Amino acid sequence: MVALEQNTKQPILHTGCAQPYVAIPVQLTLNEWHKLDILASELTEWLTCQRTPVTGPLFYRYLRVNNIDKSYSLEVGFPISEPAPGNGYIIAGTIPDGTFATLVHCGYPKGIAHTYSLLHN
Repeated sequence: MVALEQNTKQPILHTGCAQPYVAIPVQLTLNEWHKLDILASELTEWLTCQRTPVTGPLFYRYLRVNNIDKSYSLEVGFPISEPAPGNGYIIAGTIPDGTFATLVHCGYPKGIAHTYSLLHN
């Protein structure tokens, strides 16, 4: 059993088909975390203008998680029904089919590194 922080839920395994998505990639520090809300709004506005249907909730795909004083690399994205082209600022991708784990972190972002490490142990 993995020891979890108080505000972290258990990892969940999912098996699914390939899922297209669009996202805004970003590198930021914890001091810049407030910018994620702005990026989510920009992406929502772009999807509305493109008339692209969203098939699930907003997600954050963490590509690199570091200490408090270093930058994080992540994507702010939405799953969509059909592949769609990005525009350079907004990228298009596909979550591959297969089995993957998700883990919900609730609380201040400084604890994300610990939550992220649980998926790799």
